Parts: sequence; C-alpha cells; structure tokens
Amino acid sequence: MRLSTLHLISATLLFSAVTLSALPVHETGLGVRSVGLSGAATTSSCHDAVFSNPGGLAFMKQRYFFGGLSFIQQNATFSIDGRNTDDALRRFRFAPAGITLPIPVDKGGLTFAFAFYRPYIFDDMINYTQRFTDSHDTPVTVKRDYSTFGGLSYWSASAALQVAPGLGIGCTFSFINGKEDTRFTFLRTDDGSITDTFSNDFHDHYSRTFKGFELRTGLLYRPIRRLRVGLRLTIPKFIQFEESVSGFVPYDNREKSAYSYDTTGWLYTSLEAGAGVSYRSHFGTLFFDFHGRAPYTALHPNDDIPEGSDAARSKYGFSTAIRTPYLKKIIAFSLGYSFDLYDTHRMVNRYKDADMPDWEASVSKAAININGASVGITIETGTAGFDAGYRLRMWRLDTEAAAGETVQENRMLNEPVASIRWRF
Repeated sequence: MRLSTLHLISATLLFSAVTLSALPVHETGLGVRSVGLSGAATTSSCHDAVFSNPGGLAFMKQRYFFGGLSFIQQNATFSIDGRNTDDALRRFRFAPAGITLPIPVDKGGLTFAFAFYRPYIFDDMINYTQRFTDSHDTPVTVKRDYSTFGGLSYWSASAALQVAPGLGIGCTFSFINGKEDTRFTFLRTDDGSITDTFSNDFHDHYSRTFKGFELRTGLLYRPIRRLRVGLRLTIPKFIQFEESVSGFVPYDNREKSAYSYDTTGWLYTSLEAGAGVSYRSHFGTLFFDFHGRAPYTALHPNDDIPEGSDAARSKYGFSTAIRTPYLKKIIAFSLGYSFDLYDTHRMVNRYKDADMPDWEASVSKAAININGASVGITIETGTAGFDAGYRLRMWRLDTEAAAGETVQENRMLNEPVASIRWRF
C-alpha cells in the first residue's frame, strides 16, 4: 500500500473525529407508526402528529397513554485499496412516550398532547487496525479507534384546534436536552517504534451536554373524507452546548502531557418544512410526503459560506407508503420507501470564540444518497392498540485524497420499533 493511501485513511478518520458538531446525525423517533410509513406521516392524526404535523392532532377522538421501545443497529463497511473492514453498533432506546387529550368542543376538536421523543442520535463508530510495509520496506502498524454516542431528547407540549370543518391547526413546543461523548485514539508505529510522538500517539475525549428549544407548526386539511393534505414548518432550532475536552499529547517516547479545557457553543439548523398528501381508496391509504431544509445562506447571508459546502445548498427528501386494513380494520399493514439527500450540515456548531459556524465543505461526498424501505403493523382492540415497524436505510460515502485514491464507506441503519397504547 502506498504512503499516500495512509494519509488518505488518516484524513478520513481524523475528519470524523474533528467535526464534533454532533455529526453524523441520524433521524429516528418520528413515531412508531411513522417508521412503518418511512416517515410519510405529515397527514397523520395519531400521537405521531406531535412531531410530524401538530395540526393532525385536532382530528383525534380518543384519549390514551402510549409508550414505545426502539433498537438501533448501524453497520459500516470501509473499503480502502480493495481491503475491507467492518463495524457494527447496537443500542436500545426508550421512546416515544406520552399522553393525548382530545376535548370535544362545539366548533371542532381541541387536543392537547405531551410527549417524549428521541428524534436525533449521534451514535457512530470506526475501529480500524492496519499493517503494511511502506516505501522504505519498514513494517508499519496504524490503529484508530473512534466512537460517538449520544442524541437529543425532546420534551414536547402540543395544542391543536379545528378552526373550520375539515381544517386543523396546531403547534408543538419542545424543550431539548441531550449528551454526546466522543473519543478518538490514534497510534502509529514504524518497526515497533513511534517516530513522531506528537502526531502518532494521542487520545482525545470530547463530552457535551445540550439544552435548547424548538417550535414547529402545522395544519391538516380534509377537503373530502378520503383526501388529506398536510403542511409542517419547523422554526430553526437554538441549542446551547457545554463541552469538556481532555486527552494527552506525548512529547517523547516515555512521557505524555495531559490537557483539559472547557468551552461553550451553539448548534444551529436552518428553516425546515414538509408537505404531504394521503388518499384513502377501497384497497388502502396511499401516502406521499416531501420535506426539505433551506440553505443556510437564507439565514446567514453575511457569512462566508463556500459554494461547495452542503450548507449553501437546499436539501430535500421524500417518502411514499401504502397502508392496508384487514379484518374490519382490526389489523393494518404498511409498506414504505424513502429517499433523502445526504446532508453534512444537518446541524452545525459555533463555538463562543468563533466568528461564524464551520461552513467548510466536507471531505466526504455521497456516492449513493440515503435510500430507505419500511414495513409496519397496527393492531386495534377495544381498550388498547399496538404498533410495530421496521425501517432500513442505506447510503455510501466516498472520500477523495489529493493523490486520487478513494475511501468508500457503505452504511446501513436498521431500526425496529414497537409501542403500546392504552385508552382511558
């Protein structure tokens, strides 16, 4: 293997550790029924509407508690000069949970809801050991261990009202908190010795705590019984973080100098919106959703955002699904498909001493954007309901080195979820 390839691998994994802006961001926890629909839930009128479209809550007719459990498994295969290495990460999570409280009124439906969601996770992991001989026939060993764990939790309160026959509007206010823990270790030895102690033997540990808020609004319109049209608007999030950094930098082969410091900063997002339509036919309900975020140039026109950065571009995706009832609507099955452009600036960070957020273009590009497929099932009984879903998403990232070599990252995210509802 050429030495330039080593530089490429080092740059790729070093980039993953340096961009500590809560990236990569995996979007989950939209609601169990929404998972089975691949996220096509803008016209939903169940508790998923707290997150997908608060206006849909206005059409709810039953009060209930709900609680669920999700499981995340991320698989990654890295291909470097034809050599592959694999990683897998598995995590159980409790979410969503909450209560819905529809109140009948003379001019329409009034609904309040309180819910706990975990819609964003940061979990990622890269562990890699490589042995090769360099251009001077020296045996070289390179070891990298990188891991990120954490996510954002939403404590949400929603209110929705039917303002006219077939028209509901609503809003959700969410308090956000969360944690992130990132560790990166690098060790390189040439013929068993560390030749450059400063660059080839170090450990970094970053830990963050987050606090912030978000406001999302929505409306749901039913012009006829079989047709629904939904709109959702999400105001840019404002999330503050406190960060603690520690590690060591060796200054010779025998001793290591430890360091630590604390800092603060903010996470930013751009304006986001979604639109959806659903139609109920004799064989089932068809769903189609389109969603996207505006380029950050719309909110930060005075910042120097490079044209090649994802931050300067709009990002979008769509979902489509079908849901078919059986046995007098006691059971319903769903199938879904989704597509999303990979977004390296889903969230961006700005440290308190920085003039602006990190707008630079990513060294990684999406060779294959995020494609997803899902299945779901709903079971209704007299006093309870059960929802389960499974969603699979896949994408591929390529990283180019100056010499032209490419590191390919094939990613796969599995998400089975389940929840139970109790009516009262």
